[in-house]
Parts: sequence; structure tokens; C-alpha cells
Amino acid sequence: MAMRLVVLLGILHAEFVSADCFETAAERHRVSADLLRAIACVESNFNPHAINRNRNGSVDYGVMQINSVWLKELGEFGIERDHLWDWCTNIHVGAWVLAQKIQRLGYTWRAIGAYNAGLKDTRLREQLRYEYAEKVYRVVEHGC
Repeated sequence: MAMRLVVLLGILHAEFVSADCFETAAERHRVSADLLRAIACVESNFNPHAINRNRNGSVDYGVMQINSVWLKELGEFGIERDHLWDWCTNIHVGAWVLAQKIQRLGYTWRAIGAYNAGLKDTRLREQLRYEYAEKVYRVVEHGC
């Protein structure tokens, strides 16, 4: 019985911490917490240990799948690759990345698509942005 209580409290604590991280990151970077959650669902299904090796040699890390191309710039803020395994750090970095896309493209689905497919203006990138934004939209509307 005591072990069940410890496990339950651990789960409840994890849910509280994760909710708090999404809310805090959203407030800090002026983006929607629900949108951040939807991106986390699409990117990793909320897996903080997710890793993806891309064809171009870059690597995506953690719940928000932060791409390794950001590591140099993140290093200027004292954030290194290993820090991206921390749930809250990863969410905050994801919110920071999304905020940059929104700053460039406005608060639009195109900016949300650019979170995944970047800003390069090619026909393929535009299609990838559209498809990604569509996935995020479905999660926003129907849940993960």
C-alpha cells in the first residue's frame, strides 16, 4: 500500500511539474501553453528521452525534439546538449525556438510549421511546414 502511494505521488508530482514547465515557458516566451503541449505530443509523444538522428546529420533531443543546430547559440546562454535531457529546460528551449519563428512569421500556422521544417523558402519546405502545422492543429483540436 505504501509503495502504491509513493508511485502515485511521484506520478502526480511529475504531472504537476510538467504542467508548470509548459505554463512557465509559455508565459516567459509569450506563446500558448496548449500549443507547446501539442508540439511536444507531435514531436515526441511527451517522451523526454526521445532522440532522432536526421538525414542531414543533425540530431533532435528530448520532449520538444530540439535540433542540434541550435547548440552553438544555446551555448551562449550556458545551455549544453546534456541540459536538453532535462524536461523543463527542453520545454523552455522549445518555447524559445517557437517564439523566434513567430517573431519572424507572425503568430501563424506557417510559423508553427517552421518549428519543425525551418524557414528556408523552398517548395518542399513549404509543404513540410504545412503538413507539420496540420499535425499540430489536429492535436490542438482533438488531443494527443
